[in-house]
Amino acid sequence: MTILSLIRISSLFGILLPAAFSASVSAHGIPNVTPRGELMVSIKVIGSASVHQLKGKTGWEFYVVDQPGVVGPMLDGFRYKDGELIDFVSAGSVSKEVVEDVNAVGLQPFDFAAAVNSAPKHMNTLVLDGTNVEIRVMTPSGELRLEQWNPGATIDDYAPYNTDIRKLKSVLDILALYIGRSRMGI
Repeated sequence: MTILSLIRISSLFGILLPAAFSASVSAHGIPNVTPRGELMVSIKVIGSASVHQLKGKTGWEFYVVDQPGVVGPMLDGFRYKDGELIDFVSAGSVSKEVVEDVNAVGLQPFDFAAAVNSAPKHMNTLVLDGTNVEIRVMTPSGELRLEQWNPGATIDDYAPYNTDIRKLKSVLDILALYIGRSRMGI
């Protein structure tokens, strides 16, 4: 059985919560949980061309958690909007494979703008409206940080031409499968 199959099966029965989480629930029906462990990836909206003004943290954070008694590590995903937790994803020990898959990509910090500029083919990506996004990925050799308006289209367009961008896309795609691309917002 693949990781994707296990995630699909677990999603049929709702979010699986580690025993250490509190039973209280937010106004959105999300368990009141606090991130623990080490930040692995953060995808945050830091600006928007829409009328909506950000009132606080908005986006996703993924934490690697070593839980005693669980074959792990586990990956917990937290989605915020205007500083409020609105979604939570944890598939328990199933997420061990997701963490291993992200680590196996071998992503290292790189200069995203330089990688785009060095591509043999240049795209003219047109995106109407827009969202300024900050992507942070913790790697064994340091932090990769990218801040760009509408980065999804640029990442998709340039991945075939640059190994570093392709690895970044792979990490984002692995997480997208884990939580569902529409829930990620890119």
